[in-house]
Amino acid sequence: MFAQIDPAKPGHMGAFIVETAWEGVQIGPDMAKMGLKASSTATIRLKDVRVPRENLLGPAGEGFKIALTVLHYGRMGLGAASRGVMAQSVQDMRERAASRRQFGQPIIHFPLIREKIGKAAVHTFVMGAMNDFAAGLLEKNPEETVIETSHCKLFGTTRAWDALYDALQVCGGAGYLATQPFEKRMRDFRVTTIFEGTTEIHSIYPALLGMKQLGDEVKKRTGLTRWLFLGKSLLNSLGNAGWPGASEDPLQKRAFREAKRLARMLRRRILMGVIIYGKTLVNREFLLRRITVLSLYLFGILSILAKLERDRQTGVMDSHDRKGLVWFLGEAAAAGKDHGRFRDSRMEKTLIGPDLVSGNET
Repeated sequence: MFAQIDPAKPGHMGAFIVETAWEGVQIGPDMAKMGLKASSTATIRLKDVRVPRENLLGPAGEGFKIALTVLHYGRMGLGAASRGVMAQSVQDMRERAASRRQFGQPIIHFPLIREKIGKAAVHTFVMGAMNDFAAGLLEKNPEETVIETSHCKLFGTTRAWDALYDALQVCGGAGYLATQPFEKRMRDFRVTTIFEGTTEIHSIYPALLGMKQLGDEVKKRTGLTRWLFLGKSLLNSLGNAGWPGASEDPLQKRAFREAKRLARMLRRRILMGVIIYGKTLVNREFLLRRITVLSLYLFGILSILAKLERDRQTGVMDSHDRKGLVWFLGEAAAAGKDHGRFRDSRMEKTLIGPDLVSGNET
């Protein structure tokens, strides 16, 4: 359990072990859910519960840090689960598409079916690379791997849900039967876009965190030094000789150039957001989402480059990985084009206008 230790110090929290057998602890009945039915979800009520001092986890005031650490590993677990779901979906689609025949041939020959399988296969590969890269960073510095674990959770759960949807679609009408595994998988997996932070939160959180870190550093400086710092902090930090981008491989060099392009776009939008909007930036959610998308694809490319470099050193290169990188670079370029603007588009402004949202007629 997490609780405030000192009401006069907001955020000064503690993490405690509370045992269910103690006086004042009441566990309600299990709540019915649409999925994850093997997992117990119930209301916990506490009334005058006394917790021994030795049940405090870590130093007093470290509760929030402990909670964040738990979230890091929970998000990594979701990334791993997402990769597994995608890999299973790819296998299911390949088997079903090879055996199901329409118009005198297996449907695996149809481009629209192959597109679903290919996209899920690429995202499975990318998710694996992102998980490995983030896990290595998390092991070295758990407190500084917030954005990376957030990206794993966001990319994994959204792409895995798409793969599940497509797997049922490829199975056709039979996929809708409860005798097939898709109903249970979709019910169970649906919650992953909600817990450990919703998709909406993870779509803006990395951008907010990056801007906060930049803003905190700027506050330490005054006058001209403030702007000099901003300029230096936005310099390209990717081009060190030890990074895989230094490889002579043409494909890896192309990927490294795309990563640097996304990094430049990302830095400019963060800088403009801090300068133009200041404290009101938190309300510019469309801009925050666009920045997060750029960061997500940048992280994906760097993760793949790290995997390819590791595979090159160990001599286990896979030609399918290179093809996956080619496709993902195309997806990243398209995302950069779609999310590269700074101002909200007319369509975004129209969608959130009072008429459509409230249903009032003018």
